[in-house]
Amino acid sequence: MKTLKIALIAVSLTMLAHVAWSRQTILWLESVSHDCTFAPDDTIRMNIRLDSNQLPVDQIGMALVYNSGDFDLMRVENGSLLANWPELTASIVPAGGATTQVTMSGGGPAIPSEVSGYLATLVFVFKHCGPSLSTYHYQLCWTQLFGDFDESVQDVDERCGYIDVFPKSSNTGRLTVQSLYHTCNDAAADTVEVGLRVEQTTQDIDAAGLDIPYNAQQAEYVGFKRGDLTATWPFIDVAALPGNILRVGGFSANAIPAGTTGVFVTLRFVMHCCGSVAVTNLCTQSLVDDFAGMTTVCGALTCTPLATKPASWGYVKSLYR
Repeated sequence: MKTLKIALIAVSLTMLAHVAWSRQTILWLESVSHDCTFAPDDTIRMNIRLDSNQLPVDQIGMALVYNSGDFDLMRVENGSLLANWPELTASIVPAGGATTQVTMSGGGPAIPSEVSGYLATLVFVFKHCGPSLSTYHYQLCWTQLFGDFDESVQDVDERCGYIDVFPKSSNTGRLTVQSLYHTCNDAAADTVEVGLRVEQTTQDIDAAGLDIPYNAQQAEYVGFKRGDLTATWPFIDVAALPGNILRVGGFSANAIPAGTTGVFVTLRFVMHCCGSVAVTNLCTQSLVDDFAGMTTVCGALTCTPLATKPASWGYVKSLYR
């Protein structure tokens, strides 16, 4: 029986100067969509998620600013990771203009390292549900982290979230460009895939088209793949037009049934924004045929460079004995 041994890997100082090798704690504000139902007490629940924390966490502090002209923050609820903690303390203070800052803090039994799950949930009420509402798109980002999330303690990748509110009275289905975070590394041609989703249409779709402007300096378009909804369509194509616009279109005799949710097409990009944190927005426009009149949700490609840390290189243990 052969025995496979993996040799120790020696990394030179020259290579270390060019490699960003870091594990990062990820702190998410998860995006959420909300359909208005005209009830004044409808709530929007935005989750705060922790992924792959580098160190145990027993003291946390997080702050963000929100538009209090459009939202009321009703409460902050402990998530599954904090089920054995006392309730988080949430202080709310004016932050200038129509904005308010909420600061959440607390402590309890340590969350072990390399754990993923939900820390808390922000419960909002949107103030403007009604017949005159058009689609509302709002971004929430962290303004301060402290306690075990302080940058002096561990590297934290802070990820923003979006709240999208839709008028129920005009809900003819939804077109969503998916958002993603791209963690940069040394690969010269890393690609990302962005899905264009069709959600809960009120009519069959057998012919549809739209345009998507994009920032070609940050995201180079390199191709597309059919989605699960168009896998059998005889024609589906994406054309790169002058002015950095992608034109997506297709048709079929076999319609996508009303009420269907899935991916219409997946767009592929090579990211060129790894020098610093950068955001490329992707929004649909010029909807035609069966896409006309649908509610649209923009997406965002966010580059997040890895932080370079002094390397403490060891060795790779053999997986085989």
